[in-house]
Amino acid sequence: QLGGEFDSGRFETYQHLLNELALPIQEEMHPSLLILPEHYIADLLETVQFYNSISEKFRMFNDDDCHILLSFFAVIMDSTTILANPHMRGKIIELFYFVVRSNAPDAKVFKNVYNQNSFLKTDLSGSLARMYIYVEKTGSSNQFFEKFSFRFMITDTLEYLWRLPGSEYTDAFIYWSANNMDIFKNFVNFLINDMTWLLDQSLEYLTTIKEFEDLQTNPNPDMTEEEMKSMQEKFQEAERYAKSNLDLGNSNVKLLSFISVKLKDPFLIPEVVDKLTACLNYYVTELVTKRGLKVKVAHPEKYGFDPVVLLRNILQTYLNFGEYEVFQKSVASDGRSYNFETMEKAIRVCQKKGGMILNEVEVEKFRDLIQLIEALSQSIKAEDEALESEAPEEFLDPIIGHLMLDPVKLPSGHVMDRNTIAKHLINDPCDPYNRKEMTMDDVVPDEDLKKRIEEYIASKKNGKKPGTDQKEEENK
Repeated sequence: QLGGEFDSGRFETYQHLLNELALPIQEEMHPSLLILPEHYIADLLETVQFYNSISEKFRMFNDDDCHILLSFFAVIMDSTTILANPHMRGKIIELFYFVVRSNAPDAKVFKNVYNQNSFLKTDLSGSLARMYIYVEKTGSSNQFFEKFSFRFMITDTLEYLWRLPGSEYTDAFIYWSANNMDIFKNFVNFLINDMTWLLDQSLEYLTTIKEFEDLQTNPNPDMTEEEMKSMQEKFQEAERYAKSNLDLGNSNVKLLSFISVKLKDPFLIPEVVDKLTACLNYYVTELVTKRGLKVKVAHPEKYGFDPVVLLRNILQTYLNFGEYEVFQKSVASDGRSYNFETMEKAIRVCQKKGGMILNEVEVEKFRDLIQLIEALSQSIKAEDEALESEAPEEFLDPIIGHLMLDPVKLPSGHVMDRNTIAKHLINDPCDPYNRKEMTMDDVVPDEDLKKRIEEYIASKKNGKKPGTDQKEEENK
């Protein structure tokens, strides 16, 4: 049936079945799905994509066909049991993206499915978020670059879905994130990792392009032919990769800014919020300091580089989370990228652009926020220095050197702060000391050490030596 013609009027039956499904499918599947040859799926994908690409006033699929096809592809994309080939699942991502971007007659009908299909409204956003994680390894020899291509399509499709009239897709994603926290943490981790890496690489490429453009305008007579050839090769490489990197980087920043208007709580858990704020601080630093100002290439639109739009989305994200104390403290505690003078410079850039980044009300809100954050930063620094300067070595986290608040024992026997190991496991699910696989379920609270740390903190705050209160109680 999948390879032949579709009978009209069957969607009601399919819709009844789809209403009982939820992705990923947990129950045992029908044997016919498990033995479905890959080339059937490949042929069907090519057929659908072909008719979505032709611009003539010709339609191959009726409305019921479109509902059935997109629902079918959503099911098999989310199931390694039905479709194990990661590259083929990536091709399904391409189809969902292609429907969004095509204006062909069939594509318009497929777009209507996004508006009408309750199964897709409930499950597609979460499924695409899972695929964002899954494409880290596509099985291709070119998987490092291929994953970025697939991830751009995913984020672009997600933004399209979340901007549709009504809020079904956004509400479904918020519900999904609350009920799939471990997967959501991985999704955000990859999203933020990509944002940071892509901005860094993009600025490197744009700097190379700028240097080559300057050289063309003002040739260096001392440069040898070999040096010029090397410079030209670097320029050509930079031109190849700058736009693709910026496309995904822009898409990720825009997606984060958009979804954080409604979705807050999952971003504010300890393992996620520090990663988020470090990324935001890094973006502001790179965009408004000398490095960001150095990349004024001749035609920035050619590479998709618009620092005004980037900065607007980043600062809007600060404002989206600005009322939450845990976010404020996390920004203030970032010793690597947070800098009050840099934040003030961001405000001056906003004022110079006259409302293109933030309007006057938003600028004042951001100014109030960074004033609050700076006060917290000074307080945190003073407190940390006072606590850590005299703390016994065993009280300090062995990885980051900060005072542990919730020490836990790893399977290897070493002790780390719970927050530190939780952040580590998002990137690398292994014990950092013996490289054996582990999860947070494998850690054991070190209650004795925690009690001694709490006594130490209390003693520093009230000026007493550790154990003084206990001795006084015994004397009584």
